[in-house]
Amino acid sequence: MPTKDEEVVIARCLNSLLDLDYPKDKLEIIVVDGNSTDNTCKVCSDFQRNIPGRFKIINEKQSNGKPAALNLALTYTTGEIVGVFDADSVQKKMC
Repeated sequence: MPTKDEEVVIARCLNSLLDLDYPKDKLEIIVVDGNSTDNTCKVCSDFQRNIPGRFKIINEKQSNGKPAALNLALTYTTGEIVGVFDADSVQKKMC
């Protein structure tokens, strides 16, 4: 998930990803932060600390845009399936 100054919406998105009906042992959330100037990184770090093993946070020294952030995140993935979400996305459960 590429982020930059998403403090207001990032927690809602991360919570919705954690609520997905998907095997928790296969869920890996990778956040690439493009040098945010707000508390985006702190919010993500809080999730990482409270739910260890599910989050990777990559901090760019300067924002290189969404395509570069996604390419960087792909170098850290370990799973077979990759989903791309924006920080303001909310995943809904299907009935």
